[in-house]
Amino acid sequence: MFDKFGEFGSSEELNKAADGMLSEGDFDGVKALAKENGIDDADVDDYIKGDMKELSTPITAALGRIDVQEKESKLPGNVKKVIYTIAKSMASSKPEIVMTNGKRLDEIYGVLRGMAENSKSGSVGVACGTDLDLMNIITNYLRS
Repeated sequence: MFDKFGEFGSSEELNKAADGMLSEGDFDGVKALAKENGIDDADVDDYIKGDMKELSTPITAALGRIDVQEKESKLPGNVKKVIYTIAKSMASSKPEIVMTNGKRLDEIYGVLRGMAENSKSGSVGVACGTDLDLMNIITNYLRS
């Protein structure tokens, strides 16, 4: 993940890299950069043609980061679906949090398991109850 170009901490950083490649006429580089960062092919084509001034917005960069992580996720199906669906819903209001370098959404599962273990009563433990609870857990993890 992010092996060729590294991990960008914001859409501004991603756009600067894309702008540099575009100004050099390196369209393949722009496409590779976009693919590594989960940016939609149609947006890449529009950017290269000049129909879009920037490769990404804060929201498309955050959603791209989530998509890349989700594709490489090793979490069990339902757990993965819940965590990544909630993270995508957060991208529109908190894209800067999702763009935190070095943080992986798969690690949330470990946080949830630890919380469930700490609240265990008998053989049952609960980490969160609502979508809002999970959003807060994701936010706190990504900010830590």
